Amino acid sequence: MADWKLLLKGILLADGVIDADETKFLEQQIYADGVVDDEEIDFLVEIRQSASQSSPEFEAFFFEALKRNILA
Repeated sequence: MADWKLLLKGILLADGVIDADETKFLEQQIYADGVVDDEEIDFLVEIRQSASQSSPEFEAFFFEALKRNILA
């Protein structure tokens, strides 16, 4: 079975950029259960570090998710 994080990372970073549409998809997936857990934060950090560029929407989402995780 394929590792979903590796597969998703490959799709999101195929062009090296995390754009607004990809950010909307990530938001839906990360916020689906109402909790941003440590594994999801680790994944977002890895995606952010691997991208050559990220949209302002991704940056806002990233820091909001991090805040939710810390405050939970």
